[in-house]
Amino acid sequence: MLFWSYWKSVTLIWHQQNHRHFLCAETCPAYVSKNKLTNPDNTQILAIKYEVIEANKPGLVSWYRVILPRCHPKERWTSADRGDAQLSGGQGNRGNGNKG
Repeated sequence: MLFWSYWKSVTLIWHQQNHRHFLCAETCPAYVSKNKLTNPDNTQILAIKYEVIEANKPGLVSWYRVILPRCHPKERWTSADRGDAQLSGGQGNRGNGNKG
C-alpha cells in the first residue's frame, strides 16, 4: 500500500519493502539535513542499494531520503543525480524521480 503526505513540501513515501530503492552510482555524502548540508559523522553513501523513504518533491526529484541502518540518525538525504531510483519496481531514473 502506498500513502502520500506532504510535510514542509517533502513528499513522504511509505511503501512495501524492496519496491522503492536508490542505487548509488558513486560514493557521496549522506546528509542529515539537505538544506544545511549537515553530515556530523561524515557518513558516505556507497555504491549499493538503499531503501527510499522520501523524495523532496513530486515530479522532478532532486533529493531522496534513504535508510542507512547502521547510522544515527539512520534517515539520510542524498542527491538524486548521484544514482538511479526505482520507485515502482520498473526502470530506474537518474535524478528525475517517480517514473518507473
